[in-house]
Amino acid sequence: MASAGDYTNVDNATKAVNAGDLNNAVLDVVDKGLTFTANSGTAHKATLGTSISIKGAEDNSAFSTESDQGKNIYTQVETDGTIRIGLANNLDLGVQGSILVGSTSIVNGAVTGLSNTTWTGTNVQADRAATEGQLQQVSQAQIETNNTAVKYATSEQNGNTVVDYQNIVLAAPEAIVSKDATTNKISTQVVQPSVIWQVQVTTPMSIMRPKRSMRVI
Repeated sequence: MASAGDYTNVDNATKAVNAGDLNNAVLDVVDKGLTFTANSGTAHKATLGTSISIKGAEDNSAFSTESDQGKNIYTQVETDGTIRIGLANNLDLGVQGSILVGSTSIVNGAVTGLSNTTWTGTNVQADRAATEGQLQQVSQAQIETNNTAVKYATSEQNGNTVVDYQNIVLAAPEAIVSKDATTNKISTQVVQPSVIWQVQVTTPMSIMRPKRSMRVI
């Protein structure tokens, strides 16, 4: 049987076709295939019967154990036929998941890898989080200040610590300045185990320069 001619020509629509005509028609459909496009890269034409690959990074092979298995991925078919892929606004990576940004990571509620680990007092940003290292520096400085601070004397009474506002403890626990309960003036003696310094008091709660004389016990 002779060929019916070009099967795409409407004038040949009523003509009988042979096997060759059918084969040509099938091949044309197969060769047209599907064309795939993305935001970047050259459009790819895939003929029918062939396969295409949709991948992440080449090393991302442990899908079942190291991925969210699509938990944070959304897809949508739009009116023009585009299949849109979206990432969740609020990522849920589970208790074993983490986020790595440069050298900074967030793992199960803890942020590590920050660079601002030392408090310098310069280049301060009010909206930047402090690190445990910086807080440790501040805490240590407070401890050192506390060790040299002037404090009220304390005593234990019935298992409770009671603050004595009539006595002030200097740097060493054995050096105590007492306030007279009647006159509200500071006592004229600062008592230490081996030395008594004579001090001049002129107004309440004030200590003048010690006299040059001293009495050694």
